[in-house]
Amino acid sequence: MFYQHAQKAIQIYNEKDVLREIQNIAVLELEAVQILLDITKYNIEICTAIESVCFDISDPDILDQLTLCMYKFNVEMPHITAYLDEKLQKMDNRVNLRALCSIANYAKLTDLHLSRCKELLISQHSMKYQDSNVIFAFMLYSNNIVNIIDKDTYHILRIWNERLLNREKIQNEICKCFIKISVQYLNSGHCTNDKMFEVIYSIIVSIFDTQTEDVWLVIFENIEGLKCSLLKHPSKEINKLILLIFDKLLSEVINFKRLKNFKKAWSYLIKAILQNQAFFDNENNKNLLTDKISQNSLLNDIAAYIFLKELLNAPNKNLLLFIDLIITLLLSGGVYKKDKRCEFYACRSIDKTLKFRNKSNPNYIHANIRTMAINCIFRILKNNGEDVADSIAKVCIQRYHKHFKKRYFPDSEIHYSKLRIVQVLLTLKAYLSAECKIFVIDLIIESFCEESHQPCVKYLMQWLLVLLIRDTPKHVHKIVNKMYLANRSQVSTIGAFAPVLCHVGLGESQEFIETLIQIMLDWTMGAHFKLRIYSQVAICKLMEVATEKGYMKIVTTYDVLYKSIQNVLQMAGENVDNVLQTDAVFLYRFDVNKNYNLHTIFVDVPKLNKVPETEWECIDVELFSYNNIAAFGNAINSKDIPTKRNNLDDIIYTNYGNKLYFPYFKNNGEDVADSIAKVCIQRYHKHFKKRYFPDSEIHYSKLRIVQVLLTLKAYLSAECKIFVIDLIIESFCEESHQPCVKYLMQWLLVLLIRDTPKHVHKIVNKMYLANRSQVSTIGAFAPVLCHVGLGESQEFIETLIQIMLDWTMGAHFKLRIYSQVAICKLMEVATEKGYMKIVTTYDVLYKSIQNVLQMAGENVDNVLQTDAVFLYRFDVNKNYNLHTIFVDVPKLNKVPETEWECIDVELFSYNNIAAFGNAINSKDIPTKRNNLDDIILDYSVNNLQKKILPNNDLVVGDENKTKHHPELILIASLVGSAANLGGRC
Repeated sequence: MFYQHAQKAIQIYNEKDVLREIQNIAVLELEAVQILLDITKYNIEICTAIESVCFDISDPDILDQLTLCMYKFNVEMPHITAYLDEKLQKMDNRVNLRALCSIANYAKLTDLHLSRCKELLISQHSMKYQDSNVIFAFMLYSNNIVNIIDKDTYHILRIWNERLLNREKIQNEICKCFIKISVQYLNSGHCTNDKMFEVIYSIIVSIFDTQTEDVWLVIFENIEGLKCSLLKHPSKEINKLILLIFDKLLSEVINFKRLKNFKKAWSYLIKAILQNQAFFDNENNKNLLTDKISQNSLLNDIAAYIFLKELLNAPNKNLLLFIDLIITLLLSGGVYKKDKRCEFYACRSIDKTLKFRNKSNPNYIHANIRTMAINCIFRILKNNGEDVADSIAKVCIQRYHKHFKKRYFPDSEIHYSKLRIVQVLLTLKAYLSAECKIFVIDLIIESFCEESHQPCVKYLMQWLLVLLIRDTPKHVHKIVNKMYLANRSQVSTIGAFAPVLCHVGLGESQEFIETLIQIMLDWTMGAHFKLRIYSQVAICKLMEVATEKGYMKIVTTYDVLYKSIQNVLQMAGENVDNVLQTDAVFLYRFDVNKNYNLHTIFVDVPKLNKVPETEWECIDVELFSYNNIAAFGNAINSKDIPTKRNNLDDIIYTNYGNKLYFPYFKNNGEDVADSIAKVCIQRYHKHFKKRYFPDSEIHYSKLRIVQVLLTLKAYLSAECKIFVIDLIIESFCEESHQPCVKYLMQWLLVLLIRDTPKHVHKIVNKMYLANRSQVSTIGAFAPVLCHVGLGESQEFIETLIQIMLDWTMGAHFKLRIYSQVAICKLMEVATEKGYMKIVTTYDVLYKSIQNVLQMAGENVDNVLQTDAVFLYRFDVNKNYNLHTIFVDVPKLNKVPETEWECIDVELFSYNNIAAFGNAINSKDIPTKRNNLDDIILDYSVNNLQKKILPNNDLVVGDENKTKHHPELILIASLVGSAANLGGRC
């Protein structure tokens, strides 16, 4: 009813009408009084009317609130003075202490009221310390203490000191007021009594023992004033007292139950301690305070955040005392468990709903502990330089070594620890001494060789290594030396060195870029697929930079290499992106200098590498004091950023399909050689794509078919030769062959291609499809191309080198080895024949391939096996005779003696029977490669541990072999039954 009348009066806003409504209606509700006072702007007449009405009401809540409203707006009323007198005289335990406290904050003491307050507080008679008038007197006195300190204040404090020390039960509000009065008195000129300082510590201890945390908080709120009062009287005793007080407070602050109170108390305390440098001059004080502060700061995120925030404004010397703690907080923050993660997403959802960043959000506080720690570090570095930076780096490196070589998973404690350590080292880069930089370089290089890293850690380590190598370029050889040992390393992340070398070279001189290209060239053809991809992409990047800068010497010298690498990358297709993943950004888009800022280090890189949002999402970049915040962060997904690989899109492959096509042979006019070849090919087709074992029917059948085709080569028509070429090429792509069959097929293919060189493109097209083939024998094409080129013109040899150059860096290890050896063979021939254009153009390539083969060591011999003879010693023309076809090649490839031993060579009507057969072990035949001289062929124990084969795989008519074999050697171990025997009986 009151609201309706009040609203009506206010709408009219006629003062008389408002007064009339107030007089006619008894105001019984506190809320109604507040509404009227707010609306009428505390008009004097209206206040008087309300006062007269309200004081006829006995509700103490309404009276308290009305009085508070009057005080707030300095409305002087007779009843207000009477109300104040009544509260100081009347004992009413039903009083609202909160209302009394609010009134005391605004009330102005008259001399009469001051006298009454002193009388109540000094009174020695036995009173109840919980009485409302005593409480109200304390409130009034403490709130006006600044202007009323006198000798009576000392007597008041002395009396209540004794009561507190005697552990008497005293109301909380009295204790709060007593603390305020004590601090103000100690800071005043009236305090000349040392006894007040002597008992202050005991009073604090008593309060912590007997009072609640609301009272404790008042001690912390007044700690700055207490500290100032003590420092006004410097002495050993006072210094000791200060240490005792701070020690007590540091011990008690952790006992707060309410988080709000803890935040306030810790903030007041840590600010009071850190702002004074004198506290830490004494060694004992320093050790005690730093230990206690460190323990408390590590309690929770709020304690750590407040500590760092206050430390940032502390004197520089005080910052130096807490370097270890700063680093600990910077690197701390474990894995988010289930409950913590749920809290994170809940708080994030609230922030998104509110559409602003709540700085009290636990996610915000947790993330920005590192922000504040970084700012503290920069504040220290600004004034101290290299020595401090090296000390911080040393601590980080020591902590890194705790996890060295330990396997870790994403979103694990080690993951976050390593990530944060590298982030810190990256921020320190500009402040490190030359000696420390070298040490960090060694650490990162060793880490890449010995450890596997999560992408974000590797990304930052690469970035740091690039910056450090640029500062000390003479240490680039350390990376080179480690990469030369790539074949001995089992860690795939060694491929991270290639992007580092790439970025090191950008912006450098022509000589430096050329040196890097020569260094990485070897690894484009190495055994590690990932290392090859990274090296190839890096060289492409360097070549693009060289082209942009007009380094014509590099462009001219390495143009062929550049095109070959582009072809290889195009053949690899999606595999390049699968290998590079986020490293593609580092290679193609990232600028290690322009993007060097804290936002990129702490937000963009973790985000790009899919580190959980808990690590980076809530970092407040506005707290960082640096420019160019979003230089990289907002650009990583921009569509207008060039990929730098547009020139790899126009290589076209020819796919001939998987089916073997047989052309129609006409019966009329067909010569004998083509007819025989047709029969052989038809029989070969019966076993096409069938798996077969050595010393089996299929084995001998294929061997003899190829031997016949090889003998007919000179008599075949051009059409038939083309068909045989297609057959052999398709066979190499679809089948796995026994060595002797492959050897003869290679030989035949070389001879046919030499007769029809324009068909060499068929081999090239099939080799471009090497990544799609599952048959390792596709590597047989390289020796074929090698022999095709021997004896040809300079242009033809150069063409073959360019063709095979791509495969020296391909995905197949065997294909790479064969291509590399073949190019070496062609280069040796070019050198012998004086083809200087080839020698000059490909000299760098030749040396790189030799280095690669040397690094591969015994693996080259293991891959080549008897093919080494075909590559290094065999001459397809000079050794073309029936003896070599039917005896030497089977013998060399360990075909059983039954196949070739009893062939009577005197029955062959040809010359130069032993041209190759008697010379394969001759020492006077040059091998063209010194480390392949010791090929040993042992024919004496070729039946050792023979595999048991079914009878139907034996050559027809040779079943007697299953019954008798005079040279059989049977070796068996752990034979438990007849069924376990190995060999053939």
